[in-house]
Amino acid sequence: IHQLVFEGDGRICVVSYMSAKDNYEIYGTVMDEIKESFAFTTPSPAGDISDKGYTDFNMPVPEGWTLETAEAYYRLSNGKATIIACVFSMEQTVSPKQYWESVYRSSVQTGIDGFKEISAKDCKMGGVDALDVYYTGKSVSGNSYNFRQCLAVKDSQVYIITLTANDADYERVAGGYEAVIKGFSFK
Repeated sequence: IHQLVFEGDGRICVVSYMSAKDNYEIYGTVMDEIKESFAFTTPSPAGDISDKGYTDFNMPVPEGWTLETAEAYYRLSNGKATIIACVFSMEQTVSPKQYWESVYRSSVQTGIDGFKEISAKDCKMGGVDALDVYYTGKSVSGNSYNFRQCLAVKDSQVYIITLTANDADYERVAGGYEAVIKGFSFK
């Protein structure tokens, strides 16, 4: 897992690249291409969650890559706070706790300055076992952020819903994150 953290216009964006170890060297240059061409744009107006394919940033499709689907990603915003929902395939199915402890936490620790895990609690998301993780960290410019992530595993896929909010907004928007987790359902 390789992550880039962009901060601009009072917003933060974390781009994650996941690949098997033997494919990283072949396709790993994509992160350099994203870093060179990334730009924040004006957010789309609020819409029904069934509206698919809208984002508030541009991400190129590098040569040799194919955009497979835009339906596995959603972004919600409230002021400067965001909730992002995404899904990734897994080579080997593990529990949400195993995924956090053996794969994802080390990636987050490496990509976010001052990483501090506050809590990790079992929960349910869409009726399946999940893990709700709360941690804090800083952007490269030193601004503090609060992160809540709910990780669920279903049918060899890991579903991750992430709340990102600065200290001033966190208490105000945490209820929205909890409502997303409570109302999440699988098709």
